[in-house]
Amino acid sequence: MKLEVVATPPVGRHRRLANGSSSAGIAPVALTQPTPNSEEPQSSVRANLEDGLLDAMIGLEALLSDSNQEMTHKIALRMAGLYKLITPERASDVFRELKAIYKLRSKIVHGADFDIDETLDRGASRVRVVDAAVEHLRAALRTLIEHREYLDVVRIDRELLLGA
Repeated sequence: MKLEVVATPPVGRHRRLANGSSSAGIAPVALTQPTPNSEEPQSSVRANLEDGLLDAMIGLEALLSDSNQEMTHKIALRMAGLYKLITPERASDVFRELKAIYKLRSKIVHGADFDIDETLDRGASRVRVVDAAVEHLRAALRTLIEHREYLDVVRIDRELLLGA
């Protein structure tokens, strides 16, 4: 699947989301199937892979953060928590992957040397960090659409991570 973000201006009134962010300016997102035998990467919606990675992380931050404190750790934990609803056995691997994705994001943002084709180990296979970022954003969107109560990130913490 390929994630396509359609840039549209907000229409009408907007509301304040549970995590404190505004719904104004949130663009509709469409998930489409790639053409068979396509070599096109998942993050090819943007002009370059770096922008694709940064866009995916901005999306995850908008969905899963509540402050700027310990954001990398909180996003990784909360994404792992959401995976408990999808594929529970992957939750700890997702936490590790999000840490690696943030590491590459940080190198890009701060101008350090980086390899955009860096990959993550998934046992018998490898996946590019950029593609994993888009995959996790897609999973977060699907899960939060199906479980709207977790738009309140405190509930992810309390119910999925702490089991309260």
